[in-house]
Amino acid sequence: MSFTFQTVRFRRSCVRSAAALLLLVVACFTAVQAAERVPLGIETHTGTRSLAVELAGTAEQRARGLMQRESLPEDGGMLFLYGGREQPASNGYWMYRTLIPLDIAFIGGDGRIHSIRTMSPCESRTAMNCPSYYPDAPYIAALEVEGGYLERHGIEVGDRIGQGRELLFD
Repeated sequence: MSFTFQTVRFRRSCVRSAAALLLLVVACFTAVQAAERVPLGIETHTGTRSLAVELAGTAEQRARGLMQRESLPEDGGMLFLYGGREQPASNGYWMYRTLIPLDIAFIGGDGRIHSIRTMSPCESRTAMNCPSYYPDAPYIAALEVEGGYLERHGIEVGDRIGQGRELLFD
């Protein structure tokens, strides 16, 4: 009788543990997938291109960036923010643990795109073996989108952030 009671207690404990683990995994997955997206407009010579971007405003968010993503929404991306503080042109970006090609637009204090780079995924397991991509000038923000997006939509150096410009300085 006590063997049966212990077996039932053990099974219940296992079921509760498995349920708690499942809830934790679902919560973590949902948090990654449900990152808040905010509107951002880029004014080009042909009109305004609207995107919905995730914000990376903390050092941790900027370090993680778009690592391990297998895709991005067509009009999605990530806006890296530095609270309006100018970053030197010697501060570049790399593609360590990034699975998809990305375009990056470096945005100056005037809200205009100063440099654009297309970045390929780095297959190295060692961060130091991944190339860095640098802007031509200091910047206060950087926008990463799916590789080829900027060219496909006619977004060029000199275009400026319209809607969402206040985010650059928060």
